[in-house]
Amino acid sequence: MSEKFEIRFSIQAEPGSPEFELLRYLKNSGQTLYPLRDMAMTALISHWLPLVYRDSKKATPQKLHQVIRDCTHRLMMQLQYFREMDEMAQEQNQLRDSTSNGQYPAQIEPSPPAGENETQYDPDDLFNN
Repeated sequence: MSEKFEIRFSIQAEPGSPEFELLRYLKNSGQTLYPLRDMAMTALISHWLPLVYRDSKKATPQKLHQVIRDCTHRLMMQLQYFREMDEMAQEQNQLRDSTSNGQYPAQIEPSPPAGENETQYDPDDLFNN
């Protein structure tokens, strides 16, 4: 049977700070992609679960290994998503800058597939499997 946990906390943040912007985003559930509880759990699990299993007396080395692999994969996927977001933002800035200067917009070429500029991420490589 599952056990219910209730965790509440309060945070103060200065307007304009990164913390303030994040909290304002999270508070506006109409703006977020997922419910706050889901986003918080995903972030906490990805970042902290390996340490929980590392310190657990019940966790086997195999379970710790699997948790680390799963969390590493999740974080690498998030990193890849952020890189793609950054590339798109850079392309939009270049397009905006060129059109605001009265120049014809530069032809934006699609990003090369992963692997041409950097190696593909393989979580097994981290553990020499």
